[in-house]
Amino acid sequence: MGIVVGALLGCKNPLALLVPKIFQKKDKAKIDQPAHHDGLKSESQTQTLNGNILKASDGQSQITLPEGWIPISSLNEKAELQAGNRASIMYVAVLTESRADFENMDIQKHSDTTRDSLKSALTAINEQGPFKITVGGFSAIQYEIIATFENVKLGYLHTTVESSKNYYQIIAWTLYSKFVSQKNVLNSVIASFKEL
Repeated sequence: MGIVVGALLGCKNPLALLVPKIFQKKDKAKIDQPAHHDGLKSESQTQTLNGNILKASDGQSQITLPEGWIPISSLNEKAELQAGNRASIMYVAVLTESRADFENMDIQKHSDTTRDSLKSALTAINEQGPFKITVGGFSAIQYEIIATFENVKLGYLHTTVESSKNYYQIIAWTLYSKFVSQKNVLNSVIASFKEL
């Protein structure tokens, strides 16, 4: 389905349709496009898969992949963790930002900033939250966002996790028509997140 949607909209990489400008680092660099080098990272920056445990390229976190999920390196060139199930059109990406790089930041402000970045590329936005949850033993807040990106309706789970050293932005998404039925799977991937 993603390939068909990509072809109809003239997009060479159908995953790009599902990855609008969702991430913005402190330096404000735009990193919303898949990597031009087919997502390959240098040897020292590669995600590692051990069984169904995917370890982040920076070695600071991991997630557990459900059956049918694989590491994907082309979702976002700055994400430390990226994976998905292409057949079911479900994806997750994790960005890590050191708390030492921020002043006067808290979990809500970080969530607001990163969600605003996501929403700037979307239309017809319906947002619910915040939902206070615990992820990997840390406080987290999650929002559900239903929105349209380039005529494709999507469902997102935007989760911000605050540890003693980092803020983690976890974005999980799928097509809107699959969001309700696949939300539990997306949440299970988010719940499997662990800081190392």
